[in-house]
Amino acid sequence: MSSAREVTLAPRDGGEAPRRRTKLTTLEGALDSPAPGATIGIGGIVHQSRPVAAVRELIRRQVGALTVFSGPAAGYDIDLLIAAGLVETAYVPAVTFELHGMAPSYRRAVEGGALRAPGIDVLTLVAGYSATWLGLPFMPVSAWRGTDLTRQNPLATELPAPYAGTYAVAPIELDLFVMHAAEGDEFGNVRSFSPMVTIDVLAAKAAKRVVVVVDRLIDSEQIVREPLATTLAGHRVDAICVVPYGAHPTSSPGRYACDEQHLADYHAAAESARRGKSAALDGYFERFVDGAADQFAYLAQVGGIERMSQLEHDEQIGR
Repeated sequence: MSSAREVTLAPRDGGEAPRRRTKLTTLEGALDSPAPGATIGIGGIVHQSRPVAAVRELIRRQVGALTVFSGPAAGYDIDLLIAAGLVETAYVPAVTFELHGMAPSYRRAVEGGALRAPGIDVLTLVAGYSATWLGLPFMPVSAWRGTDLTRQNPLATELPAPYAGTYAVAPIELDLFVMHAAEGDEFGNVRSFSPMVTIDVLAAKAAKRVVVVVDRLIDSEQIVREPLATTLAGHRVDAICVVPYGAHPTSSPGRYACDEQHLADYHAAAESARRGKSAALDGYFERFVDGAADQFAYLAQVGGIERMSQLEHDEQIGR
């Protein structure tokens, strides 16, 4: 873990100047706290702004029996955690590989009884995070009235008369929340260019510890000059880690596109394992997770700067 650095701010009244302590650290240092059985949240949506570098680090640490929250939907990184055998319960509204098909490891674990996957929707996450953030014993929800969305939802309980038809959603408190953003400063102020970042902010407010992985570090003066561009303020963040292309193979909106070929290769390996042939998936883990000691080794395995430059070009063309 990098050493803390104190920054002195100019006093307003001639008194003692306040000090801010940097939150910049390594990914290894930031993720030294999760214990087996922890409840963690993973930010992003499907294959956009997912903190994949952090997920690989958790896998290398073999932190198991996890309860995982993620939404509105997830894909590759959740499937990878499940394939590693580290997830016990997944509260995720949807896990999908979109154009590549269903999530193979998620499907295999649910069908085989190795993974508990309660039926929840996005509103459950919003209500549960909000209840924790606001310090409420529950968050009332009436939008499910007349539906059967709560039948398999263990976090929702119907209230008695005279509130019949309204449900109470239990607070969702995360031991750790990990998210990805395009950039941030050393004090934890981060800027995400994803259009779906709102639920990440709610999750951060409901977590005991928040770790943000950013593609690049910017000067804090830039944060001060453009305050409305800040997605999540530094007082909500415990650690910020600079990991170039840390969302790969998912996208970082505004910086690089999703690596669909890499996702297709993983999906094929995981689907083969679901059908009883694990060699390809074992090889994937050996090459891209266990065999990649750090981000630079990982990037070399996935095509290096040439491939990353192509993904950057694809993102600019697609904007």
